[in-house]
Formats: sequence, C-alpha cells, structure tokens
Amino acid sequence: LVALHPVDARPLRSDADVRRLARRAGEDGVEALLLLREAELGARLVATRLLVERVRARGAVAAERTDLALRGEDVMRILGVGPGKRVGAALRYLTDCVLDDPACNTPEALAERLRRWAAETKDPA
Repeated sequence: LVALHPVDARPLRSDADVRRLARRAGEDGVEALLLLREAELGARLVATRLLVERVRARGAVAAERTDLALRGEDVMRILGVGPGKRVGAALRYLTDCVLDDPACNTPEALAERLRRWAAETKDPA
C-alpha cells in the first residue's frame, strides 16, 4: 500500500484505472488507501484552518498597497525618481515585506527596507 500512496498521485480517470488499482492493492487495499488519503487531507486542512484563524485573530495585515504605511509619493521621494515601473516594483516589494512581517508596516521600517532594496536592485522592473 505504501507504494500506491497517495492514491490520487496518478489520477483515476476511468473505470479501467480503478480496476487496475484494485488489482494491485486488492479491494481492502483500495479502501485503506482512500481512508488514509482522506485522513491525510483532513489533517492538512485542520492545520491550514488553524493557521488562518491564528492570522485572523492577530488582526488585519497590509494585503494591498493602499494599506502600506508609505505611499507612492513617499517611495518616489525616497528613491529620488518620478512615476514609473521602479515605483510599482518598490510598492510590490514593500507589500511582500509587510505580508511577511506585519510589524514592519511603519514609515520608518518601510523606508529602511526600501533603501536596502534600492541598493540591491538597479533594474526598474
């Protein structure tokens, strides 16, 4: 059964696929594989749900650029550039930073991260 796990590693697309699996695993083996996979996926779903609930309980995070403590105008001022691709890339980077660490969503912390990012990336995309 271990060699056939997970049962959906090779999708069962036809009656013939099911019959082949039953021949290899036996009738009880097919049921055991299904039960194992259901338990595995159920446990994964429970862990995912707990993670989502923990994040929600901690409050809102900056999931959008408009939630950032810095605006596009601030980014342009700090980088010394006008509107363009570099500003968009910087805002995407800052959004990712805040998704990774919501505590950094302050003007000071984001400005510092932006300066480091600018020093490391010269490409406007």
